[in-house]
Formats: sequence, C-alpha cells, structure tokens
Amino acid sequence: MKKEHSLTLLQPEIRVVAAIPVHGRLPLLRQTIRRLYDKNNVYRVICVGGKNEEAVCRDNGAEFVHHPNILGAKWNIAFQEAGRLSATHVLFVGSSDFVSDTWTDYLIPKCPLNGMIGLKGFHLAHISDNGIQAGYWHGYKTARALREPIGIGRIISAGILDKMDWKPFCDTSQKSMDGAMTKKVLALEGQIEIIDTKEIKSLSISTDRWENKHSFGITTGSAFTYIGHPVGWLMDNFPETLLIFKN
Repeated sequence: MKKEHSLTLLQPEIRVVAAIPVHGRLPLLRQTIRRLYDKNNVYRVICVGGKNEEAVCRDNGAEFVHHPNILGAKWNIAFQEAGRLSATHVLFVGSSDFVSDTWTDYLIPKCPLNGMIGLKGFHLAHISDNGIQAGYWHGYKTARALREPIGIGRIISAGILDKMDWKPFCDTSQKSMDGAMTKKVLALEGQIEIIDTKEIKSLSISTDRWENKHSFGITTGSAFTYIGHPVGWLMDNFPETLLIFKN
C-alpha cells in the first residue's frame, strides 16, 4: 500500500514528480522506482532511456520515454514531461539515488517558490563481493558551497522551471549537471536554499557488478567519513539497498 505523508494530506495541490535518466542498473532501478512511490510518495516517476530499461520502468509504475543516451537531453525530456503533468516540484534523482522517507515533507515547505532546495552533503554506499562500505561526503568546502547544494534530492520549483521552459540543461551536456543547473537558476535570479541537517538523508549507491557506477569515497574539496557498521546503518535508513540483488 502506498504510504501517505502529512504534506500530501494537508496540501493535496502539491505534485512532486521524480525525473530520472536511466541507463542499465536494472536491479537497482527497480528498487529506486518502488521506493519513490512507496516511501517518498511522489505523484509520478518519469524515466527516459533505452529499450533495455523500458520494461523495468513500466512494470514498476513509471512513465517511460525513449531517447539515446545523451544525459542533458534525457534530463530535459524528463523535466518537460513533469511540466506537462502540472508538477509543482521536480525531485532531481538518478537511478542510483535514494532519499529519506520524509524528504518531501521536510524540504518542500522550505523550498523557494522561485528556486530550488537541497542538502549540503550526502551518503554513499558501495556493494562488492567483499561486502558493503558506506560513508558521508560533507559537501563543498570552497566558494561553491555558498551557492550549491548537492545534486541528489534537489527539489526544484515550478516557478523557476517555468522561466527556463522546463529545460535546466544544455541538450548536449554529458557531465557537470549539478553546476549547470545551479548556474541557470542563479542566471534567472532564482533563490537557492542549502540545508545542513541530520534529520533527512540522501544516498548514492554503486557496485562492482555493473559498469555504470559512481565513484565511492569522494574526497575532492571536502571531507569523507566512513560509517563503521554500514549494514546496520542501511537497515535503519535505506533497507532497499540490501534487496538490490535479491529480487
């Protein structure tokens, strides 16, 4: 049964759409979509990718659009589909990202009507044949920190998306997506809120079992702290991580 959060009950006009470009990672993709509906209570999940991902996306309730693997274009298509669904907010997550159950309840009341909001840092977990590692990346420690939340779990309001025609990126872009979105919001005089809290968490998942993965243990420009008992921490916060290779 789909979990109802207080935000949806009190403000039924809120429509949060999760926009995801997808490429491989099928066991993880399945859990990501399920979690967004069951735990994060999003209105709709929009996935953009190739034919190999379509069945997993549709079988788990996501809408699907075919497009070649060009990251900027895939993101833009997902955002524009969210606009056609009259989204009030778009949740910026990848197929390897989880966010806390109460993520939208916590952040949307704080989200600028003409801007975006996100957390300062994020957690990472890496699954290998040798076990699981996990840790926390503390966020940017340069001047960039004054203006940019981490990409995972950003919430972007329809107010600023309308100003950019629901296209936060250059269609040909393949990297540096977080920074590009920030620059576009600032160029349009949008507001950005950066939250530093332990009440909600975001997680990026990687594994040696497929090629398309993120790096674990990011240290550039910031500190990284390892979690001593990663399996217990994941069970408490993101138990779906332990199901990735079980169904």
